[in-house]
Amino acid sequence: MRLSIAFLGAMLLASLVFWEPLKLTFAADLKSGKLPADFVLESGDSVVLDAASAVINSTSSPARQVDFLKGAGFFDVTNTGARFIVEAGDVSIEALGTAFEVLTADDTVIVSVAEGRVEVRSDGNAVQLAAGERIRIEAERLNTIEEIPLIEVAEWRSDRLTVDGLTLGEVAHILDRRLASRILVIGDVSKNRLLGGINLSEPKEAVDTLATMSGVRVIAFPGLITFFPAN
Repeated sequence: MRLSIAFLGAMLLASLVFWEPLKLTFAADLKSGKLPADFVLESGDSVVLDAASAVINSTSSPARQVDFLKGAGFFDVTNTGARFIVEAGDVSIEALGTAFEVLTADDTVIVSVAEGRVEVRSDGNAVQLAAGERIRIEAERLNTIEEIPLIEVAEWRSDRLTVDGLTLGEVAHILDRRLASRILVIGDVSKNRLLGGINLSEPKEAVDTLATMSGVRVIAFPGLITFFPAN
């Protein structure tokens, strides 16, 4: 009986959580399936979208602009003199001739730079990132810049993910996009910081690895995997 109540509650919450990303997908003109996919933008620049990611390739502005709807993407931008801007909700990322990653998870946007520089703007504040730097924007607030190895920028392109410094909720979003089932993280454990790595080419095994490293309890329902606090 207790498990049935938990199942019904999880399914109700999942329907609320996952409807918004699904609605955004309908608006996209570039979207990937269950694996990463390469696209050439109308500007001639390129983007690799992680699994189940979506963007709108906007041409209404004089600047080269992409509206980032969900998921993760790695942009390789040519320095032509024209501005290149990625809008992810209320966060604006302007490339200054560069290659960089944008990752979204609920109200969090993570920007990582592989080459060149980008300027990140949110809520009236701005910061510039150089190669090997990452910043997390939570609820429109710019956090402290972190240094990361260049190989970890958009590492999902090679089906690997180093989770050092990422939260359980953020990694669950990445893994969720590669599974037939949806992943739902219950409670404050979504904010737990992780350390280690997972193999994205085996997403079911990655779920077990993620549960072990984060110390949470996993309950699988038909079409839904839930992470609960251990206690």
